[in-house]
Amino acid sequence: MASTSKKWFIGCGIGCGLMILITAGIGGGLYFAFKDVVGDAESIDESFEALESAFGSPRDFTPAADGAIAADRLEVFLTAREAMADSRDKMADILKTLDGDKDGGGKGNVLDKIKAGITLIPAILTFVSERNEHLLDQGMGVGEYTYIYSLAYFAYLEKDLTDGPSFQMTGSDDHEDSGFKWKVDSNSDEEKVRTKREKEIRRHLHNMQLSFLINQISAMNDVDGSQESLRVMLEEEKSAMDSARRRLLWEENLPESIRASLEPFAERLDESYSPILNVLEVGMINSN
Repeated sequence: MASTSKKWFIGCGIGCGLMILITAGIGGGLYFAFKDVVGDAESIDESFEALESAFGSPRDFTPAADGAIAADRLEVFLTAREAMADSRDKMADILKTLDGDKDGGGKGNVLDKIKAGITLIPAILTFVSERNEHLLDQGMGVGEYTYIYSLAYFAYLEKDLTDGPSFQMTGSDDHEDSGFKWKVDSNSDEEKVRTKREKEIRRHLHNMQLSFLINQISAMNDVDGSQESLRVMLEEEKSAMDSARRRLLWEENLPESIRASLEPFAERLDESYSPILNVLEVGMINSN
């Protein structure tokens, strides 16, 4: 089943005969079959297709000439995220349980982890489905959502790219006939997990953001010469990204126009950010 849903998560996908391998400190690999979630996965495919039909491919998004984000678009972004609060909290609780009893909350025992593992995939499906539905309802495509998320949290609020659970969340769908296998492994070295995660997120976002920047520069052909200095700044940023495959957009010098547009929403943006869900939220950005 080579579908959209098999592409929406870094190292993860949903498909027929989906399997999940959980080694989250349980002492061995436990396999859970989730064939009953195929219908939900196909529903997510449909929601991605609806988003693409309405707003085009995520890579087609074109920021404003100066990159600033209009207040009404930030309201749309935040409204969608605020509507996701309940499912985001449930998803965070599951990952925290799989991550172990790190906060003394009594969620570190084996039984809790097994229960969390069983509910993990359905919870992810619900989370992604709700995100897509809210974006459709509010009138925002995945590309614009990605542009705002990445600049607001990483460039402006300077959140850690490696935010997420301490365990590895990777997978491989090399064996199409046996379904997708996703490995959630808390026995791995946390430092190595975060190093790998940063590389994956940087590569993923770099490709998306470079497309946005190229679109932004192309749109400059329609403006007069009075914005030549802006064009030069954009071209310089593109050259910097071309020369560094994992560089993020405006990683070193966020333009004042973008900073000023985000500033009035700083508190709400910060409140809607979930550190442990970051890897999932970046990963569920379909990059096609």
